[in-house]
Amino acid sequence: MRRADIMVSRDNPQHLHQHRLSGVISTTKDEEVVTSASNEPNNNPHQSFHHVVPERDELLYEKKKSVIILLGRLLLKCGCPCHRVDEALQHTSKLLVLDASFSFLPDSVLITFTNASETQSIMVKAPQGFDNGKIALINDIMNNFHRGEIDLDRCLVVLHEVATAPPTCGVWCTLTFFTVSSFAASAMMFGGTWIDASVSGCLGLLVAILFILSGYFPIYSRVFEISASVMVAILTRALNKYCCFSSVAIPAILILLPGYTMTVGVVKFFFYLYPFFLKLLY
Repeated sequence: MRRADIMVSRDNPQHLHQHRLSGVISTTKDEEVVTSASNEPNNNPHQSFHHVVPERDELLYEKKKSVIILLGRLLLKCGCPCHRVDEALQHTSKLLVLDASFSFLPDSVLITFTNASETQSIMVKAPQGFDNGKIALINDIMNNFHRGEIDLDRCLVVLHEVATAPPTCGVWCTLTFFTVSSFAASAMMFGGTWIDASVSGCLGLLVAILFILSGYFPIYSRVFEISASVMVAILTRALNKYCCFSSVAIPAILILLPGYTMTVGVVKFFFYLYPFFLKLLY
């Protein structure tokens, strides 16, 4: 019978196997002591060697799983589409000679590892975000690993550095982009005056602050779009005597419209629907 262990990861996936790795390392130290003791004339030096090799294989297997888990979490967190994450994980698992399967949800991936008679399922949950700069770094790291320019340990360390690194666009860049986009959209797309564009830029700054707060408070992130739209509508209606409502309110929340999210969703839909139609027609 196969034994399935279900674990859920909400933090750094590198620490998922910390308890198993610590046991392996401590056991390896004990085996090293046995190996040193086996140098005595009355002991067989090959007996302890056969005990050390399986432990080293177990440690290598845990490192390979950590690379797969960390890679999947990073790609999901940086906004990579699920079918691209699936392709990257499948290719990496084949390179690492791992028997792994992947099932995706909107904000998580279920990874199942099969090794001999043991099956282990790990659900890796990652908050949705967008960071194209980190995706480019991850792409370079994995390309170097696939070409053999870096080893497994170095790949794991560099991926962990990317995971703990600050976002490519920090707080000040986010505030600037929201404000400038609202100001420009009001003046260029909705024919607003300078007053309308200035008010829209200030409201865009307010939306940016709420967006940053939603990243620190996951509970608020569920109602971020609704609360931001309501606050912008109330403030714009209060200033209706001085500015045009449509030229101020819509540009302030224009960046919240699901353009990229909807595009990725349509791509995912057709990616999974196209093979179904092919099988149906066949």
